[in-house]
This record gives sequence, C-alpha cells and structure tokens, in this order.
Amino acid sequence: MYWQLFDYYGHVAGAFYGVRDALKLPAVLYNYATSEAMYFNDTDLPLSFDAHIRVLGTDATVVLDTFFNIEAYRNKQRIISLKSYISQLPNSILNFQLIDTAGVVVSNKWYWTGNTPDVPDFAKTNWKTTPTTQYMNLTALRNLPKVKPTLEFKLERMPESLRLDLIITNPGPSVMFFGEAAILASDNVDSRIPSVWTDNYISLLPGETTTISTYLNYRMQPEAIRFKATNTDEVILRLRPRR
Repeated sequence: MYWQLFDYYGHVAGAFYGVRDALKLPAVLYNYATSEAMYFNDTDLPLSFDAHIRVLGTDATVVLDTFFNIEAYRNKQRIISLKSYISQLPNSILNFQLIDTAGVVVSNKWYWTGNTPDVPDFAKTNWKTTPTTQYMNLTALRNLPKVKPTLEFKLERMPESLRLDLIITNPGPSVMFFGEAAILASDNVDSRIPSVWTDNYISLLPGETTTISTYLNYRMQPEAIRFKATNTDEVILRLRPRR
C-alpha cells in the first residue's frame, strides 16, 4: 500500500513519517488495546534508558509526568498502565521519550487518545475489513488553544545538494500539535517540491525547540517553506527575497 506513503509526484505523506518513526527501536510505544506504555528493544544488547512518560490534556494540563529506569535485553516490557489517567480527560495527548545514559533523547513518540474507545464488530469481520460500531471521540483536538511558533531556517550549500534546516520553537503555554513543513516552488501553497525531512508532523510541548532537515537538488529552486499545525495559522517563510 505504498500510495499511502507517497504519491505519483514523490510527495511524502504523513503515513511515511508515521511508519518510519514506528520502526525506530528501541522505543516506548502505546498499546491502544490495553492503554499501556510498552518498552520495545529489537537489539541483543542490554541497553539502559530512562523512560519519560507524560499525559496531558488538550489545554496542556499535566496529568502525569514521571520517569522509569529501564534495563532490558531484546524483548518487550510493560512500563505503566495509563487507563486511570486517560479516563480523567475527554482527550489526552501522550508523549513518551527514551533517554540514554548520556542524556540524549533517542526516541520521542506522540499519541492522542480519548476516554471512549473504538469498538470493532468482530462478528462481522470479513477477508478485508472489520466494521466499527463506535468510534473514539477525538473532537476536543479540534479546539486546541492557538499557538504561534517561531520559525528560523539555515541554508548550507553542499557539493551536490542544498541542506535546509528548519528550527521550530513553541514559545507559548500550549502544546503545538502535528505541524507539517513543506517546501514550495513559489508562494502558491500548491507548488510543493518533493522533499523528505528528518522528521515532520511535529508536536512540541510548551517551551520546546526542535530542528528538522532536508536535502534539495539545486535544480529544484526552492522559494519558501510552508508550515501549518493543527492549532497554528499557516506560515510562509521565504527562502530568498522577492524578485
């Protein structure tokens, strides 16, 4: 099903980043069926990490903020059940970080969930689908408080390509949720240039900063960056002066 990952023109879809991020192990992942945070390690090494588990409301209210030390060989390991915390909120935003012994964040996963679960109708399962009788209510995500991120960019000329770094900061008191960066060939938002970022569809806690990068062929002639998150206005950041 590769059309879910990129289209005919080479534009990378959100599913591409979701799949790529999900396959980066070791990591702490969320089990929607059991409402548990789970540690997964696909190496044969006895790795040591701190797991930073956070549960927030859509208004950035912190319901849980705690650390767990993890030392495990290749396997999966239950860390904590989040059911009692999630049940306190209509919708929850989950952030799981895995931090190595040098203090480096090696995995940073985001999830969102609600206190009314999806209910599959397994009795009507067929060879291609299982219908759903009740969907998780995620409507509170539509009303996240507005955030005004600050954006900076750096361009570096390489021998065969142009490296573009985008520095994104969330200076406000609310979570910036699911922000997408795209390269444009003009001010027209439909003039997207195919690009693969080191990360995309970014979420940031209040006060957090992250940098994402991409490499562009010189022939692409990028003109601007478009950035838009669920709870931000669209921002067009020009890479060169208007002609």
